[in-house]
Amino acid sequence: MGTSVSPWLQIKRLMASPMRRCMLTATPLSKALWIPIEVKGDIFEHGGCFDGSKVVDGQVAGCTGLTKAELEGEFPGCVVPKELAAGWWTEEQGCETVAQAQERITKVAAWLWSVAEGWQAADGALCIVVHGMFIDILTKLLIGIPPTTGKQQAVFCSKNAGVHILELKASSDGNIAGLQRFNVLHHLPEALQTGGSVAGMDECYMEEGAA
Repeated sequence: MGTSVSPWLQIKRLMASPMRRCMLTATPLSKALWIPIEVKGDIFEHGGCFDGSKVVDGQVAGCTGLTKAELEGEFPGCVVPKELAAGWWTEEQGCETVAQAQERITKVAAWLWSVAEGWQAADGALCIVVHGMFIDILTKLLIGIPPTTGKQQAVFCSKNAGVHILELKASSDGNIAGLQRFNVLHHLPEALQTGGSVAGMDECYMEEGAA
């Protein structure tokens, strides 16, 4: 990183969802920063790995997520936890509901706060490559908006490849989440900027398994 970047903003860790599209996004970042991709098995997009066009016994059919060996083979140098040996999702799991996603991401938020508790400026920034609906749910949880299912009154609409910066300050007298930047897209010409619509987010909440 250049010397003009504050130490606390210098990316020292790079984590990514086990979904292929996030691993593909994280790969050039890993190469540019000279740090490995750490695959985190619980930061995948709402729904998990499923085929929205295939319904079995009234339920959307699940698919097998990439295994540890497949991830390491396709993305050399990535660090994959052993619990993903057989894949991060199974056919039996079908399609995760919004409520289940919120429960999972609540645990991710708690993990982030635990990281923030022991953070020092020299630790630098943690970059997490994830998904639009995941970001919406996580941001709401971090800033104290109670999660709800069904029609939403407000959503954080991430554009594809958008960069968001949150500062988490954990202390004994209360945690503070600061939303410093949202949807920074200076790295893409406007013609290549996609996603980020309210309609798209509304569909995700209202028509589970339709993707």
